[in-house]
Amino acid sequence: MELLNKLLVVGVKEQKSKYGGKFYYVYFKEYETGGSFKTCLSPNYRNYKNWSSLIDNFKDKVVEVENVRANGKLIDADTIPRIIISEKVG
Repeated sequence: MELLNKLLVVGVKEQKSKYGGKFYYVYFKEYETGGSFKTCLSPNYRNYKNWSSLIDNFKDKVVEVENVRANGKLIDADTIPRIIISEKVG
């Protein structure tokens, strides 16, 4: 697995789960290389608490993530991210 330094959240897509409830696809862009990554998050899993502020703030704020692991283009949702939330400019 590769450790990624700093990613910008560029999209969050809510989906209905076939098991009931919902889950989210979260899309990222790496600052250094421009590479694209994604992860899948569900409120039904215990790791969701590590990522929930990202979902809650994406629409109104700039959300960045640091220190996450990826396998290919898929972010490991079991890593504990450092989430940075800031105001949108302009």
